[in-house]
Amino acid sequence: KFLTVSELNIFRELRLGGMSPEVAEATAKKEVLEKMTTLGIL
Repeated sequence: KFLTVSELNIFRELRLGGMSPEVAEATAKKEVLEKMTTLGIL
């Protein structure tokens, strides 16, 4: 499973903040999904 650039950017920030990889990945995907939905891409 690969992360998009947007997801990776969020993932890195969350990891720097001390979040576990699994939680950071799930959170990144959720945030990107929400942004895309808000922008009407999906």
